[in-house]
Amino acid sequence: KGPLQSDKVSHSDSMPRSTSENQKKFRDPRMERAIEAKMTDPGMKLYDALIAGGFSFPPPSQGLNDQQVRDSEGITLRQRKNQLSRRLRDRHSQDPRLAFAASLKLR
Repeated sequence: KGPLQSDKVSHSDSMPRSTSENQKKFRDPRMERAIEAKMTDPGMKLYDALIAGGFSFPPPSQGLNDQQVRDSEGITLRQRKNQLSRRLRDRHSQDPRLAFAASLKLR
């Protein structure tokens, strides 16, 4: 073999699956409960749905925004709300009944 050719090993064969693929399999039960709470009561605030799901945040205080408030694991309230919103969107797009109901609202 020439100097530019080598015995390349395919990383897809020798390396374990990416951690993002493994993380998709794990669903935080608190987030699942927060999703159910929000879907049961669509008027519920995201913060209240997260609390209902079992997340622990300090009580809301004046002067602190969602980026400054952290849960017991150090994740910001903003990140948790974004994740909940994203999961709700995904759930709506996957459920044909919800997609149909949303399409009726647009007419």
